[in-house]
Amino acid sequence: MQLPLLEGYDRQRGPCFKFWMGLRFGLAGLGLFLRSPRLQLLGLFPIAMTGGSFAGAVWFGVRFVNERLGDWLVRFPRWLAIFAEAVGNSVVAIAALILCYVLFLPLVGIISGPFRDAMSMHTEKLVRGKATDEGLGMWASLWEVAKGLGLQLGILVLLVGASLTLPGVGTVPSVAIAIFLTTLDMVDPALGLRGYSLNRKLGFVRRNLALLLGFGVVTFLVFTVPVLNLLILPVATIGGTLLVIAESGEGI
Repeated sequence: MQLPLLEGYDRQRGPCFKFWMGLRFGLAGLGLFLRSPRLQLLGLFPIAMTGGSFAGAVWFGVRFVNERLGDWLVRFPRWLAIFAEAVGNSVVAIAALILCYVLFLPLVGIISGPFRDAMSMHTEKLVRGKATDEGLGMWASLWEVAKGLGLQLGILVLLVGASLTLPGVGTVPSVAIAIFLTTLDMVDPALGLRGYSLNRKLGFVRRNLALLLGFGVVTFLVFTVPVLNLLILPVATIGGTLLVIAESGEGI
C-alpha cells in the first residue's frame, strides 16, 4: 500500500516542515485504521474487553448492594425501603462509574500493549510489505517497560510537588510534559520492535523534537475529548508507526 505522506517526507527539511508533518502523521493513522479491518479488530478489542469488565463490575456492585440492603430494609415501611434502595443503587453506580473513568485509560493501556505491538507490525506490513521485529527479548523488554514506568512516575511526582509548592506556575510545564509522555507512548511500540532501549527512545525524541511536537499536539488534544480519547489509542499508535518508518528512511 502506497502512502503519499511517506513518499513526500524529507528527513533533511527544517523544523517547520517537520512540525507540519508531525501534525499530519497525528491524523494519518485514522485513514489507515478505517481501511484495515485487522487494525480495527486489534485496536477495538482491548477497549471492548476493558469496557465489558467495568460494566460487569458495576452490575455486580449494584446487585451486591441490593442483596445487603434487602436483608436490612425489611423492617422499614415499603416506601422508605424503595427510596433507600434507589439511593443506594445510585450511589454505588456513580462511585463505580467514577472509578471506571479514573482507571479505564491506564488499564486499557496495560491490556492493549500486545495488541499495539501487533498493530504496529501490521501497519508496517501494509505500507512496507514486511514488519520489523528486532525486539530485545522478554526479560530485557520487561526491564525497559519497568524503566519507562519509573520515568513516568518520577515525572508525575515532580509535577505534583511543583504544583503544591508553586500553585499555578506549573500549568504550562505540565501540559508540555503531558504532550511529551503521550508522544513517547505512541511511538514506543514501533521503536520497541526495532530493539530500542529507553535511552535510545529518548534520543529519538530529542533528535526529532519538531516532528514529535506536531504529532504530540494532535494526539494530546484528542486525548482530552471524551469518547474520542478511546479511539485515539489505536489511531495514534498507527500514526506513530508511520512516523517512525518515515524518519528511519524505511518508507522510501
